[in-house]
Amino acid sequence: MTSPIIGQSRQIVEIRDLIKNVADTCLNILITGETGVGKGVVASSLHEASPRKSRPLVTVNCAALPETLLESELYGYSKGAFTGAMKTRRGKFQMADKGVLFLDEIGDMPISLQSKILHVLQTGLFSPLGSDQEIRSDVWLIAATNQDLEAKIEKREFRADLFYRLNIIKIEIPPLRERRDDIPLLVDHYISQYLSQYPAREIELPDSKVLDKLMQFPWPGNIRQLQNIIKKQLVVNDWNAVIEELAHDAASHESHSGASKDNTNVVGADRRNSSGASFDDKSPSTERDGTGAGRERRQGRRKSDESVRKTREGSKRSDAEERRDWKERRDAEELSDCTLPQKATKGKVYHGRRAGDVKPRRRKGDIPGDSILNEFLVDGDSLDSLNREFSLGNIKKKVISRVESEVIQYVLDKTAWNRSKASKILKVSYKTLLTKITELNLEPPD
Repeated sequence: MTSPIIGQSRQIVEIRDLIKNVADTCLNILITGETGVGKGVVASSLHEASPRKSRPLVTVNCAALPETLLESELYGYSKGAFTGAMKTRRGKFQMADKGVLFLDEIGDMPISLQSKILHVLQTGLFSPLGSDQEIRSDVWLIAATNQDLEAKIEKREFRADLFYRLNIIKIEIPPLRERRDDIPLLVDHYISQYLSQYPAREIELPDSKVLDKLMQFPWPGNIRQLQNIIKKQLVVNDWNAVIEELAHDAASHESHSGASKDNTNVVGADRRNSSGASFDDKSPSTERDGTGAGRERRQGRRKSDESVRKTREGSKRSDAEERRDWKERRDAEELSDCTLPQKATKGKVYHGRRAGDVKPRRRKGDIPGDSILNEFLVDGDSLDSLNREFSLGNIKKKVISRVESEVIQYVLDKTAWNRSKASKILKVSYKTLLTKITELNLEPPD
């Protein structure tokens, strides 16, 4: 089975190479990264590439269970260990024996349980709740977190000795905004995946303009947010609506970021939000204070923000600039409404010419340069030059094909290649339109 990690960016290639190098060692691994970047996918890839792939991969979300339940979930319990323990139950360490135990969100594990994890890592032994019997478990431990464990160590919220045990090999997954070139590949992958799961559904393939907008968005929710957007397409199948939703999300995050800045110091004034997304400095919540003191605070904060931004690396753009540019590009490239040519209001129209228009004179027997007959002539314009395919039926097919190509190309261009919208305007099914596009070799403009 190939790696499910999608992407060709330098960071992703390095992660895939690292997985190949460490998978056969079964050394403890710590996976770090923001929420939604795919830490579970990396853990699955490690398991699949290891000699333990025939054994189970057991996952425990340390943030999802309270302390007492998490302990029994990890180590199991014997019959009568507590009220309601009617029978002995195996824990995850036993279930993962000779396999892989993936501890997700380990930064949320209570410090009182961390010592027991450390003991298992050191000795390979543990005791179920309510039992004095020690059980040996051979597991490859992979942990993941979106938190700064070293900062938690300083706050005495995480054991330093456990951190060093886990952090033998560290795999840091970059956020999606730092690997934008992978977005088209991810979009194609998830569209194919969801269409195979829901074959009765259709998803419009995004055109180049939509992909540009998707690549410009900062994706605070990372790959998980991208997945949700594509899943939603199974229902709405309208990329215009997706772009509008992303713009709304950007504005909401921007407003939230602006409101929170009132309680931050100067250094924090130019920071990113918890998921790494960046937003404009202006926010309605911070501009409502009409008092002189409020204005002075805002002016002072803006000056401080500017000085902080100027001291950052020259190659890095400020958060506000990135977000503002994204909005400007989105507004400038709004998909135009489709408007078909209006019928002439005066006079009849024949092949694009109003009655009464002066036609250019031509000599008898001449064939116009744009005539369909030219496609059946081998050399010259005599009857002897007509090829074998010449017939009234084939001419009719050629004419229909040429007209279809012209009309479909026109509607697709006017809808910015929104195939779903174009199929409704042309009054054909979505699948029929896709077939015609292929048959007529139609392509979007550069």
